[in-house]
Amino acid sequence: MLSLYIMRHGEAEHHAETDQARQLTAFGKKQAIVAAGHLAADSSSDYRMVVSPYIRAQQTAKEVAKQLVVQPPIVLMESITPDVNPMNAVKEIDQFLEKNETERLIVVSHLPMVSRLINLLVWGENGQQVAMGTAYLAKIRFDVFGIGLGELCWVKPPEMVA
Repeated sequence: MLSLYIMRHGEAEHHAETDQARQLTAFGKKQAIVAAGHLAADSSSDYRMVVSPYIRAQQTAKEVAKQLVVQPPIVLMESITPDVNPMNAVKEIDQFLEKNETERLIVVSHLPMVSRLINLLVWGENGQQVAMGTAYLAKIRFDVFGIGLGELCWVKPPEMVA
């Protein structure tokens, strides 16, 4: 059984030379640490992690990885950036899962990708969107990974983490 955790990056600065270069704020780093605490409470086992190449997502992943047992390497995925078709993300995640045996995978990405990915994996459609604030986490469980085959267990903001 696979537990897939989809996480939106923590709060980022509003202005940078490019969108890709936006960095986490101090509050965004704290959000990532708090969210990691929930992942640690959900399972003490190892995680694998894939992350968008944008700076704020990589910084979020770094903060999360400090709090958990994450098997290296953390893999950068171009297909989970904000404007990519989520079908491409599903294909690349599926390829990753075929090559890397894991029961827990964390995907760190952006809006609208995180919402679109959840909808596609759980309901098999790209229409509706799950609200995902900064550093929100969603847990989806799969017996077999694929479109519309996931069971949404929860969606939580970092403030709900005990």
